[in-house]
Amino acid sequence: ALYRKVNLIEFKQSLIDTSKQIGAVMFILAGARIFGYVMTIQRVPDLFTVWMTGFTQNRIIVLLLVNIALLFLGMFMNSSTILILTIPILQPLLSSYGVDMVHFGVVMTLNVMIGMLTPPLGVT
Repeated sequence: ALYRKVNLIEFKQSLIDTSKQIGAVMFILAGARIFGYVMTIQRVPDLFTVWMTGFTQNRIIVLLLVNIALLFLGMFMNSSTILILTIPILQPLLSSYGVDMVHFGVVMTLNVMIGMLTPPLGVT
């Protein structure tokens, strides 16, 4: 298949399939943009940060709660969806606790990967 020639019909079908996939991704990104706008207007990240800092001042407890939440979300949702939904909420929270964002990115990736491997869905 590597050296095979592509005829016009196969090329047309591949363009149609690619357009469908790109359309689905663009629909997800548009929804994420609307979600982010509504969250910004409603000040959800700020309110969540204030609530969590009132709950605990310990950075380790906050990271533990975030890890548990990401593992749980990873059991039921796709990784890109989790990233789109949770980063705008968790980034201000973890920045207020002094957590390095590279550390957060690695922890988030590992938790989502582990969550996606566990039942009930085990999508990966």
